[in-house]
Amino acid sequence: MYHQIILFRLLDCTNLVKHNFWIDEGLGELVREKASMMLGWLAMITFKDGTIPYVNDSMQGLVSFSRQLFELRRKIRHFMETWLS
Repeated sequence: MYHQIILFRLLDCTNLVKHNFWIDEGLGELVREKASMMLGWLAMITFKDGTIPYVNDSMQGLVSFSRQLFELRRKIRHFMETWLS
């Protein structure tokens, strides 16, 4: 659950960094690298129905499902490729 919340914020940061050229590109690369690692881990633990295992204080319904986070990343990537070409 917290992993999904932070990942959502990191994906938002990748979008922010790309649209603000005054921000150091090193920061953008670091954020993208960490978001990629988090997406990989989330993909490994996400069930086929898009839910995550209940561990510690995790619960469904408080944050976006994993599929929505994967879709957000796809949209950001597609927009960036389209906008920069």
